[in-house]
Amino acid sequence: MGRLAVAHAKPKGTAHEGYIHHGPPHQQDQGHADRAAPHRGHDPGRAQPRPRIGGMSLSLKDIAAHGHVRRWHTARVRREQTLGEHVGLVAMIALELLRAASSVEGWSCASLIEAALFHDAPETEFGDTPSPAKSFFLNKLGLPVDRATEEAFWGARGQSGGPLSSLRPSLQDILRHADLLEAWLFYRQEGLDPQKMAAIQADLDAAHERLSPALKAASLAMVNRYLREVA
Repeated sequence: MGRLAVAHAKPKGTAHEGYIHHGPPHQQDQGHADRAAPHRGHDPGRAQPRPRIGGMSLSLKDIAAHGHVRRWHTARVRREQTLGEHVGLVAMIALELLRAASSVEGWSCASLIEAALFHDAPETEFGDTPSPAKSFFLNKLGLPVDRATEEAFWGARGQSGGPLSSLRPSLQDILRHADLLEAWLFYRQEGLDPQKMAAIQADLDAAHERLSPALKAASLAMVNRYLREVA
């Protein structure tokens, strides 16, 4: 999965080939809102400037490529998953986590959805690098693959930073966790290797212990509801 300035190195033994590495969660930063603060003394009848979201931009060619990149290509699965399916599901999961775990509204939702939809765009050019390869390059060669591919991809398009850099820290935590939760969901439904499923489950369990209480509660509620519905 592509990251840039806010990327964290994947630890050894990470089970899934694609999801964002989960570093320590950020503290809730309610004092830093994504939406613009009200302008003092403004005229209610006068149009106010709209706050900007992340500002990432992709061509139709790049967008279409999301439908061709295959994930899980080193894992045994019942069916293929495209990058487009993945980022769409991550965006929906992230939005549900935000609604359940935070009172932030408005432009926080817009910036989070934008980052979720664009967070793996470099894979349309470089492919989905499996986690064992990422760990090898990082731990043996000191090369953070995600950061390198993200810099190359967005730099070639005249854009600096990456989708996560547009988010406040607490929203970064939501996106990283939504990415992991989507991987857990897909492999639980489509995976064919019990050992790999156990490793992904262990990653999810460990991630829950690093989350803020509100985000942990929201995630566990979503997981437990899903398990009841498919039982």
